[in-house]
Amino acid sequence: MPRRSLLAGCAAFGALAGCTSGGGGGAGGGEAAAVSAQGLRRRAARDSSAPLARYDATASAHPALAGAPTAVPEAAGPPPTPLHVPEDSRAAVSAQGLRRRAARDSSALLARYDATASAHPALAGTLTAFRETVASHLTALSESETAAPGAVGPAPEAPADPGEAVSALADAERQTADERLGALAGAPPELARLLASLAAAGAAQSYLLSEARP
Repeated sequence: MPRRSLLAGCAAFGALAGCTSGGGGGAGGGEAAAVSAQGLRRRAARDSSAPLARYDATASAHPALAGAPTAVPEAAGPPPTPLHVPEDSRAAVSAQGLRRRAARDSSALLARYDATASAHPALAGTLTAFRETVASHLTALSESETAAPGAVGPAPEAPADPGEAVSALADAERQTADERLGALAGAPPELARLLASLAAAGAAQSYLLSEARP
């Protein structure tokens, strides 16, 4: 609060105290109250002049303090109106996120196929058709993107046993298919149809891999 406003408020408070403390009724009481209030006001004004002089002396002796902020920040206004985002824009963002997540899942599956074929060269021929199917899924999911997403995190390690390696691929296909089925409720119709098709294909891949287990 500015110092002059503070002093003025003190003077006003003193005057108010004088007005409320005046007793006695009738004309005599009213005149006494008026005189008392006038005296209190004058005394408050004299009391305020001394601190005012101190402020001026301090500002003169310390110029760096003269520009210090003295005003009390005004009360914050009403909160800003939230930015309205059209419903179709929110749906588009959500669909894009679902598509990208599904593409990352397909990319991770491809990395698993590559790791398994690298660890077990004898399985490479058997896994080729399965890998090509996953690659086609990734292409379908990434057709609206500038580039297909790469695998997230370190390259997966294939189990040392060939049979267990194929079982791990079957489990990964089944898990990815289940996740895509779970995402159908939040997907727009076109993307939901694509995810449903990919989930069905993934479930079929999981079954065939289990049958092809050495």
